[in-house]
Amino acid sequence: MSLDRKVFLSEPTIDSWRRQWPDVTMLQLCAEQCKFWMAVVVAGLIWPEFVRVDEMVFLADRVDLELIDQWKQRLGDQPARIEEVVNHVHLWDVFPGEEADADPIVGQFANLLQESWSAKLGQDFPGQEFEVVATLEDAVEYGPSVTFFSHNRDSDMT
Repeated sequence: MSLDRKVFLSEPTIDSWRRQWPDVTMLQLCAEQCKFWMAVVVAGLIWPEFVRVDEMVFLADRVDLELIDQWKQRLGDQPARIEEVVNHVHLWDVFPGEEADADPIVGQFANLLQESWSAKLGQDFPGQEFEVVATLEDAVEYGPSVTFFSHNRDSDMT
């Protein structure tokens, strides 16, 4: 998946830079605005570490054994539902304060995460099927979100 350059370039901060320097490239913007540690943090979100807990797969950063046990008690024998809930990431929580100006870019980023998580899960857990879901515009949701769960594991996830 590639980001739509028109959407990316229309983001207000980038648009402002491009009006001042019409030939500025993404690499130049990165050199001017980004720090290496920022790239490493975002790379960890795009290509995350996954772990297996009790035959379920979770984002390593989301593993909280007490929370997982609470969801087990609440949902019972529905491991895919537990994975879906625990792995659910709201992008507004990861990038607070971006809502007003970033809608199209955040949607593209959610789609990028959907594709990259799917690829990484396939690499880390060959032979196991996962469904990675990006929710972009759902009135029930709090902004764009991404989650995943083991596919065809429970009858309730079909």
